[in-house]
Amino acid sequence: MKNTRGNKNQRILAGCMLACFVLTVRCEPAAASAYSRSHENLTLLNGPSTYSSTASLKNHSDEAETAPQIKYTIEEDKVEYKDKNGIVRGLVSFSYPQFRSSSPALIKINNQLKNKSKKYFLSGNAATIKETTQYSIDNHRFYDKHEQYYWTTQCSVSYDDNGIISFHMNEQWYAGGVHNVDNYGLNYDLTTGKKLSINDVISGNARKKILKAGKAYCKDDMTAYAHIKQTKKFKFYLYKGDVYICFGSYELAHGTSWDEFTVKGSYD
Repeated sequence: MKNTRGNKNQRILAGCMLACFVLTVRCEPAAASAYSRSHENLTLLNGPSTYSSTASLKNHSDEAETAPQIKYTIEEDKVEYKDKNGIVRGLVSFSYPQFRSSSPALIKINNQLKNKSKKYFLSGNAATIKETTQYSIDNHRFYDKHEQYYWTTQCSVSYDDNGIISFHMNEQWYAGGVHNVDNYGLNYDLTTGKKLSINDVISGNARKKILKAGKAYCKDDMTAYAHIKQTKKFKFYLYKGDVYICFGSYELAHGTSWDEFTVKGSYD
Protein backbone atom coordinates (compact mmCIF):
# COMPACT_ATOMS: atom_id res chain seq x y z
CA MET A 1 0.00 0.00 0.00
CA LYS A 2 1.31 3.40 -0.98
CA ASN A 3 0.50 6.44 1.15
CA THR A 4 0.67 10.10 0.21
CA ARG A 5 -0.04 13.25 2.14
CA GLY A 6 0.22 16.38 0.02
CA ASN A 7 0.59 20.07 0.64
CA LYS A 8 0.73 23.22 -1.49
CA ASN A 9 3.30 21.60 -3.76
CA GLN A 10 1.12 18.98 -5.37
CA ARG A 11 2.47 15.62 -6.57
CA ILE A 12 2.16 15.57 -10.34
CA LEU A 13 2.00 12.30 -12.22
CA ALA A 14 4.74 11.91 -14.82
CA GLY A 15 3.83 11.55 -18.44
CA CYS A 16 1.65 14.51 -19.27
CA MET A 17 3.43 17.09 -21.40
CA LEU A 18 1.43 20.06 -22.60
CA ALA A 19 2.68 21.90 -25.64
CA CYS A 20 1.08 23.62 -28.66
CA PHE A 21 -2.15 25.41 -27.66
CA VAL A 22 -5.10 26.37 -29.88
CA LEU A 23 -7.13 29.27 -28.45
CA THR A 24 -10.66 30.27 -29.39
CA VAL A 25 -12.22 33.38 -27.85
CA ARG A 26 -15.74 32.89 -26.52
CA CYS A 27 -18.31 35.51 -25.57
CA GLU A 28 -18.49 36.43 -21.86
CA PRO A 29 -19.42 39.52 -19.80
CA ALA A 30 -17.12 42.49 -20.27
CA ALA A 31 -15.38 41.87 -16.94
CA ALA A 32 -14.08 38.50 -18.03
CA SER A 33 -12.37 36.86 -20.97
CA ALA A 34 -12.98 33.19 -21.67
CA TYR A 35 -11.17 30.64 -23.77
CA SER A 36 -11.44 27.07 -24.88
CA ARG A 37 -8.16 25.48 -25.85
CA SER A 38 -6.78 22.06 -26.70
CA HIS A 39 -3.56 20.64 -25.34
CA GLU A 40 -1.84 18.97 -28.26
CA ASN A 41 1.10 16.52 -28.14
CA LEU A 42 -0.14 14.77 -25.02
CA THR A 43 2.41 12.19 -23.91
CA LEU A 44 0.81 9.13 -22.35
CA LEU A 45 2.32 7.26 -19.44
CA ASN A 46 2.70 4.10 -21.51
CA GLY A 47 2.30 5.38 -25.03
CA PRO A 48 3.90 7.45 -27.78
CA SER A 49 4.07 11.25 -27.83
CA THR A 50 0.64 11.59 -29.41
CA TYR A 51 -2.88 11.96 -28.17
CA SER A 52 -3.81 8.36 -28.98
CA SER A 53 -5.05 5.94 -26.36
CA THR A 54 -3.05 2.70 -26.18
CA ALA A 55 -6.21 0.95 -24.97
CA SER A 56 -7.94 -0.29 -28.14
CA LEU A 57 -11.66 -0.97 -28.12
CA LYS A 58 -12.43 -4.58 -27.28
CA ASN A 59 -15.18 -6.88 -28.48
CA HIS A 60 -17.41 -8.97 -26.21
CA SER A 61 -14.87 -11.81 -26.13
CA ASP A 62 -12.32 -9.37 -24.66
CA GLU A 63 -9.99 -9.79 -27.62
CA ALA A 64 -8.57 -6.53 -28.92
CA GLU A 65 -9.75 -5.47 -32.33
CA THR A 66 -7.34 -4.31 -35.00
CA ALA A 67 -8.99 -0.92 -35.13
CA PRO A 68 -6.77 2.17 -34.86
CA GLN A 69 -5.94 3.50 -31.43
CA ILE A 70 -8.41 5.95 -29.98
CA LYS A 71 -7.40 9.58 -30.33
CA TYR A 72 -8.34 12.33 -27.92
CA THR A 73 -7.40 15.82 -26.85
CA ILE A 74 -7.40 17.47 -23.44
CA GLU A 75 -9.65 20.52 -23.70
CA GLU A 76 -9.50 23.45 -21.31
CA ASP A 77 -12.39 25.85 -20.71
CA LYS A 78 -11.27 29.01 -18.96
CA VAL A 79 -12.55 32.36 -17.71
CA GLU A 80 -10.16 35.14 -16.69
CA TYR A 81 -10.98 38.25 -14.64
CA LYS A 82 -8.60 41.16 -15.19
CA ASP A 83 -7.92 44.42 -13.38
CA LYS A 84 -7.77 47.82 -15.09
CA ASN A 85 -4.14 47.17 -16.06
CA GLY A 86 -5.05 43.97 -17.89
CA ILE A 87 -3.47 41.73 -15.23
CA VAL A 88 -5.34 38.46 -14.64
CA ARG A 89 -6.49 38.55 -11.02
CA GLY A 90 -9.06 35.76 -11.12
CA LEU A 91 -9.10 32.47 -13.00
CA VAL A 92 -11.58 29.62 -13.33
CA SER A 93 -10.52 26.74 -15.55
CA PHE A 94 -11.48 23.13 -16.16
CA SER A 95 -9.56 20.60 -18.28
CA TYR A 96 -11.22 17.46 -19.59
CA PRO A 97 -10.69 14.82 -22.30
CA GLN A 98 -12.54 14.68 -25.60
CA PHE A 99 -12.30 11.57 -27.75
CA ARG A 100 -11.98 11.86 -31.51
CA SER A 101 -14.24 8.99 -32.45
CA SER A 102 -17.63 8.17 -33.96
CA SER A 103 -18.12 5.38 -31.42
CA PRO A 104 -21.47 5.87 -29.62
CA ALA A 105 -19.79 4.93 -26.32
CA LEU A 106 -17.10 7.58 -26.69
CA ILE A 107 -19.56 10.22 -27.92
CA LYS A 108 -21.56 9.49 -24.76
CA ILE A 109 -18.45 10.12 -22.63
CA ASN A 110 -17.67 13.32 -24.54
CA ASN A 111 -21.15 14.69 -23.91
CA GLN A 112 -21.00 13.83 -20.21
CA LEU A 113 -17.68 15.66 -19.83
CA LYS A 114 -18.87 18.73 -21.75
CA ASN A 115 -21.84 18.94 -19.40
CA LYS A 116 -19.53 18.52 -16.41
CA SER A 117 -17.52 21.51 -17.59
CA LYS A 118 -20.65 23.62 -18.06
CA LYS A 119 -21.82 22.82 -14.52
CA TYR A 120 -18.36 23.66 -13.19
CA PHE A 121 -18.64 27.24 -14.48
CA LEU A 122 -22.18 27.60 -13.13
CA SER A 123 -21.19 26.39 -9.67
CA GLY A 124 -20.97 28.33 -6.42
CA ASN A 125 -17.17 28.04 -6.43
CA ALA A 126 -16.94 29.70 -9.84
CA ALA A 127 -19.27 32.49 -8.69
CA THR A 128 -17.19 33.00 -5.52
CA ILE A 129 -13.97 33.45 -7.51
CA LYS A 130 -15.70 36.02 -9.74
CA GLU A 131 -17.21 37.96 -6.83
CA THR A 132 -14.13 37.83 -4.60
CA THR A 133 -11.85 38.87 -7.43
CA GLN A 134 -14.02 41.84 -8.33
CA TYR A 135 -14.25 42.91 -4.68
CA SER A 136 -10.47 42.72 -4.24
CA ILE A 137 -9.88 44.68 -7.46
CA ASP A 138 -12.35 47.42 -6.43
CA ASN A 139 -11.00 47.66 -2.88
CA HIS A 140 -7.30 47.02 -3.52
CA ARG A 141 -7.29 43.91 -1.37
CA PHE A 142 -4.58 41.92 -3.16
CA TYR A 143 -1.34 41.41 -1.23
CA ASP A 144 0.78 42.41 -4.20
CA LYS A 145 0.63 42.96 -7.95
CA HIS A 146 1.14 39.26 -8.68
CA GLU A 147 -1.51 37.72 -6.43
CA GLN A 148 -4.22 35.82 -8.29
CA TYR A 149 -7.36 34.01 -7.11
CA TYR A 150 -8.21 30.76 -8.85
CA TRP A 151 -10.23 27.60 -9.03
CA THR A 152 -8.60 25.26 -11.52
CA THR A 153 -8.85 21.60 -12.45
CA GLN A 154 -6.09 19.99 -14.50
CA CYS A 155 -6.38 16.63 -16.25
CA SER A 156 -3.70 14.03 -16.97
CA VAL A 157 -3.71 10.37 -18.01
CA SER A 158 -2.87 7.99 -15.16
CA TYR A 159 -3.88 4.65 -16.73
CA ASP A 160 -4.48 3.65 -20.32
CA ASP A 161 -4.72 -0.08 -21.09
CA ASN A 162 -7.03 -3.13 -21.27
CA GLY A 163 -9.92 -1.14 -22.70
CA ILE A 164 -9.88 1.21 -19.69
CA ILE A 165 -8.73 4.80 -19.36
CA SER A 166 -8.32 6.81 -16.16
CA PHE A 167 -7.90 10.57 -16.06
CA HIS A 168 -6.39 12.00 -12.87
CA MET A 169 -8.10 15.30 -12.04
CA ASN A 170 -6.21 17.73 -9.79
CA GLU A 171 -8.31 20.60 -8.41
CA GLN A 172 -6.83 23.67 -6.71
CA TRP A 173 -8.47 26.62 -5.00
CA TYR A 174 -7.18 29.94 -3.68
CA ALA A 175 -9.16 33.07 -2.89
CA GLY A 176 -6.94 35.10 -0.62
CA GLY A 177 -6.78 32.71 2.31
CA VAL A 178 -5.75 29.07 2.36
CA HIS A 179 -4.74 26.99 -0.66
CA ASN A 180 -6.98 23.92 -1.01
CA VAL A 181 -6.25 20.83 -3.12
CA ASP A 182 -8.43 17.91 -4.17
CA ASN A 183 -7.86 14.90 -6.43
CA TYR A 184 -10.26 12.50 -8.12
CA GLY A 185 -10.50 10.39 -11.25
CA LEU A 186 -12.62 10.09 -14.37
CA ASN A 187 -12.48 6.37 -15.12
CA TYR A 188 -14.11 4.76 -18.13
CA ASP A 189 -14.64 1.51 -19.97
CA LEU A 190 -13.87 2.55 -23.55
CA THR A 191 -16.00 -0.21 -25.10
CA THR A 192 -19.27 0.58 -23.33
CA GLY A 193 -18.70 4.19 -22.29
CA LYS A 194 -19.52 3.20 -18.72
CA LYS A 195 -18.08 5.33 -15.93
CA LEU A 196 -16.34 2.85 -13.65
CA SER A 197 -17.33 2.53 -10.01
CA ILE A 198 -15.07 1.47 -7.18
CA ASN A 199 -16.58 -2.05 -7.35
CA ASP A 200 -15.54 -2.32 -11.00
CA VAL A 201 -11.84 -1.93 -10.22
CA ILE A 202 -11.45 -3.66 -6.82
CA SER A 203 -12.45 -7.32 -6.56
CA GLY A 204 -14.42 -8.74 -3.66
CA ASN A 205 -15.61 -6.45 -0.89
CA ALA A 206 -14.19 -3.14 -2.10
CA ARG A 207 -15.34 -1.12 0.90
CA LYS A 208 -13.83 -3.57 3.37
CA LYS A 209 -10.49 -3.42 1.56
CA ILE A 210 -10.56 0.39 1.46
CA LEU A 211 -11.29 0.65 5.17
CA LYS A 212 -8.47 -1.77 5.96
CA ALA A 213 -6.02 0.24 3.86
CA GLY A 214 -7.37 3.48 5.32
CA LYS A 215 -6.86 2.28 8.88
CA ALA A 216 -3.25 1.34 8.12
CA TYR A 217 -2.73 4.75 6.51
CA CYS A 218 -4.17 6.66 9.46
CA LYS A 219 -2.27 4.60 12.07
CA ASP A 220 -3.23 6.20 15.41
CA ASP A 221 -5.18 9.07 13.84
CA MET A 222 -8.68 7.86 14.74
CA THR A 223 -10.27 11.19 13.73
CA ALA A 224 -9.08 10.77 10.15
CA TYR A 225 -10.12 7.11 10.11
CA ALA A 226 -13.59 8.04 11.37
CA HIS A 227 -13.97 10.37 8.37
CA ILE A 228 -12.94 7.55 6.02
CA LYS A 229 -15.51 5.19 7.58
CA GLN A 230 -18.22 7.83 7.11
CA THR A 231 -17.44 8.23 3.41
CA LYS A 232 -20.22 6.82 1.25
CA LYS A 233 -18.72 7.37 -2.20
CA PHE A 234 -14.96 7.23 -2.63
CA LYS A 235 -13.05 9.38 -5.11
CA PHE A 236 -10.39 7.44 -6.97
CA TYR A 237 -8.14 7.17 -10.01
CA LEU A 238 -6.09 4.29 -11.42
CA TYR A 239 -2.32 4.01 -11.72
CA LYS A 240 -0.06 1.00 -12.35
CA GLY A 241 -2.47 -1.62 -11.05
CA ASP A 242 -3.43 0.32 -7.92
CA VAL A 243 -6.56 2.24 -7.02
CA TYR A 244 -5.71 5.61 -5.46
CA ILE A 245 -8.32 6.61 -2.87
CA CYS A 246 -8.43 10.41 -2.62
CA PHE A 247 -9.33 12.91 0.09
CA GLY A 248 -8.99 16.66 -0.40
CA SER A 249 -8.05 19.46 1.97
CA TYR A 250 -9.87 19.28 5.34
CA GLU A 251 -11.69 16.02 4.50
CA LEU A 252 -9.58 14.01 6.97
CA ALA A 253 -9.14 16.92 9.39
CA HIS A 254 -5.57 17.52 8.18
CA GLY A 255 -6.04 21.18 7.35
CA THR A 256 -5.07 22.16 3.82
CA SER A 257 -3.10 18.95 3.27
CA TRP A 258 -4.55 16.33 0.94
CA ASP A 259 -4.42 12.58 1.40
CA GLU A 260 -4.19 9.47 -0.78
CA PHE A 261 -3.70 5.79 -0.08
CA THR A 262 -3.86 2.77 -2.34
CA VAL A 263 -5.71 -0.51 -2.66
CA LYS A 264 -4.63 -3.21 -5.09
CA GLY A 265 -6.86 -3.09 -8.16
CA SER A 266 -8.33 -5.88 -10.26
CA TYR A 267 -8.37 -3.97 -13.56
CA ASP A 268 -4.77 -4.42 -14.81
